[in-house]
Amino acid sequence: MRLLTYIQTRHQISRRNFVAWINQGYVSVNEKKVDSYTQEVQAGDIVTILSPKFTIKETVQADEKSSKLILLNKPKGYVASKSDPHNKTIYTILPAEFKNYYYI
Repeated sequence: MRLLTYIQTRHQISRRNFVAWINQGYVSVNEKKVDSYTQEVQAGDIVTILSPKFTIKETVQADEKSSKLILLNKPKGYVASKSDPHNKTIYTILPAEFKNYYYI
């Protein structure tokens, strides 16, 4: 699984923030600095984020079989974002059961 996907599904951190933290050297896997959010992680890897706002240090667990993926043909005029003060987000058209899903 990609590191970005793992972080987004576990902690709902935006891609922009995560990439910025990687560029600033706050993210490591197995105590080695990460240089790309596309890096793969496996069960047993230790992911550490030491940002000025918070710290995450956890071991990647094996994929759960309950993970779900939905495909959405995004209509024109909507943005793929959790929140956007200027545009309608895809979460306004999704059923309530999908409100906690994260886009990738």
